Amino acid sequence: MHPGHRRASLVFLGGWLLGLAALTAAFVAAFRPARRTARGAANLGVLDARGPRSALIMFGIFRLLTRHRQTDPPRWMSSVRELTPIRAGLVGAVLAPIRPEVLIVCATAGLAIGTGDFGDAGRLA
Repeated sequence: MHPGHRRASLVFLGGWLLGLAALTAAFVAAFRPARRTARGAANLGVLDARGPRSALIMFGIFRLLTRHRQTDPPRWMSSVRELTPIRAGLVGAVLAPIRPEVLIVCATAGLAIGTGDFGDAGRLA
């Protein structure tokens, strides 16, 4: 492995984690008003966590059934080898929120955190 590739891959990982954190924080902020207005899972109605979990399961089944359709990597993947560390970090931060499975997982996490009652720890957030 080329030394520059190692640094670029670590910066990509950092960008990916930053993208996940930002996306989850956005969902927490979106679901936080529901916690203030509804005091209990029965009052949440549409904001029940089963919806995003069901969507994630359905997406997983879809991916499982269609996994053999494409055998060659996409053309854009060959350009990833040429990325500088800064561009790799930006690609990681941008790719995280546009993947459907990541979006669903972050929405589920944001729902759980935003509507949960965590006692004293919840008041700090």
